[in-house]
Amino acid sequence: AKRALHERELSKDPANGETIHELAFFAAMEEDWDAALMYTRQYLSMPGRENANRLNLMLWEPLILQYMGKTLEARKKLEAVVAQVKSSWFQGIGSCLLGNRSEEDLADRAGENPEYLLTAYTALGFWAEANGTQKKALNYYREALSTYMDEWRLYEFAWERIKKIRKES
Repeated sequence: AKRALHERELSKDPANGETIHELAFFAAMEEDWDAALMYTRQYLSMPGRENANRLNLMLWEPLILQYMGKTLEARKKLEAVVAQVKSSWFQGIGSCLLGNRSEEDLADRAGENPEYLLTAYTALGFWAEANGTQKKALNYYREALSTYMDEWRLYEFAWERIKKIRKES
């Protein structure tokens, strides 16, 4: 229902970046990976500054590609993200996913910041799930939920992934 509502909004205003951002997550929550990737790329093709939405979707693109089994393309995109972004936090997440930084170091850098923890653990969870390590993914997703940032789409995504993994187990 949320996705359909946002798609109607987008048809009225095709340049609404916030709606496109939301649609990327709604499509992913429905496991419509092609649409999630399309909305992500659509958002990233729009001019804009390096804000939280843009940074999340810059990271989201390689995560979706990895989940779709496009490992080489995912790695190249992730390397580009690490090289391109100015945010040391998102560089750190990308470096961790690439195996160039430890998860412990990333967690230490996040400290008690719930936004950092949610972003890192959701990315780590989705990457682990894409690589077939469901138990590890569940642990990361649980850590993401421990932030109690339930107004963020990443939180909602982590919860949906937990439900899916549990259903398949």
